[in-house]
Amino acid sequence: MGGTQMAEPPTDGGDQGGTALGSSDGEAIAGFLDQLRAFMSDVIEGDLLPGDLVGEYREVFLGLDDAFALAIAQLQQPGIEDHLRVAGLVHLPRRLKLGVFEKALDVAGRLGNPLRAVRAVLGAANVILGSLLMIPGVEPIKEFKETLEVGIDIADIAAS
Repeated sequence: MGGTQMAEPPTDGGDQGGTALGSSDGEAIAGFLDQLRAFMSDVIEGDLLPGDLVGEYREVFLGLDDAFALAIAQLQQPGIEDHLRVAGLVHLPRRLKLGVFEKALDVAGRLGNPLRAVRAVLGAANVILGSLLMIPGVEPIKEFKETLEVGIDIADIAAS
């Protein structure tokens, strides 16, 4: 991934949703990143990963602090709404994607993070992260989340 500058999104001539875009879209996505960070930390500290790799997962995860901070800072920049619009992360699409993620988080929390619920949370996060790859800092977060998924799968296969 090269520099940290985002490509300019195409303009659509106005807000198709009929409501003014505010910082709420960027703030909502920044909140998602905070929730994802807390959830991934819980997964690392749980018992779903191969025990011999937990130390490495912790160390790499701690190294993502700068990536999270950069991505969240970018989401608070003026003009971010144009980028989020192109990515399908404003208004109803944003509410749907975040709603699915939050529902998965709720189910995982109520069930004590069982394996299927953790996979649902990470899958819902993937939908949003994939739409955010133009935001500096998001790619290493997404790659770590994918590595977490593979580790969970390895531990699940080894336990069967």
